Amino acid sequence: MNINLRNQLRTLVQLAKSEKNLDQSEKEWLHTIGESNGLSSTDVDLIINKPESGKNLSSIELNERFELLFNTIQLMKTDRKRYFREIKFCQRTAERLGFNTTIVNEISMNIYNDRLMSSSVENIRYNVKKYLVA
Repeated sequence: MNINLRNQLRTLVQLAKSEKNLDQSEKEWLHTIGESNGLSSTDVDLIINKPESGKNLSSIELNERFELLFNTIQLMKTDRKRYFREIKFCQRTAERLGFNTTIVNEISMNIYNDRLMSSSVENIRYNVKKYLVA
C-alpha cells in the first residue's frame, strides 16, 4: 500500500477532526477515499481512530495543501457523480486548509479524470493565493 496515500488519508482525518468529532458522512467519505485506493475498511478505521502520525497541519506548505485538496476533488469526480455530501466534504476540507470554498468549484470545473487534460488546474495552482482566506 502506498505510504503517501496513508499519510494523505491521515491528514484528511486530522482536517475533518480539527473542529469536532467526525460526523457519519465524513467517516463514509473517508472510507470511500481509502477503499477506492485499496485500503480495507479495517485499515481505514485504524487511520480514523489513530491519525496522529499524519502531518502537523500547521507545517503543510501551500503547494501541498493545494495538492491534497486537488486529489480529494479528483477522487470525488472519479465516478462522474457528485453528491452533496462529497461536495460539502471538499468544501470543509478547503476551509480547514485555509482556502475559500470557491476554490472547490474552480478546481472541479477544470478537472477531468485524465489529469493530463487538466491544464487549467495549473493556472489555478499558479493563482492559488487568491483563494486563501485572509
